[in-house]
Amino acid sequence: MPIHTISRFAARVAGKFPLRTVLIVPFVVQTVGTIGLVGYFSYKDGYEDTHKLVTHTKSG
Repeated sequence: MPIHTISRFAARVAGKFPLRTVLIVPFVVQTVGTIGLVGYFSYKDGYEDTHKLVTHTKSG
């Protein structure tokens, strides 16, 4: 798909929404996505550390 076609499509879609929405929605989506990823990795790391601690305590 040529860049000109993508640009025209983006302009047509963005033209249907208020500028305020076009600017705020991507920011909110990016913020929520970042918080979700950090939370997921934090939970996963904490789970692994807890598992290591329990395994170490049982064997030692």
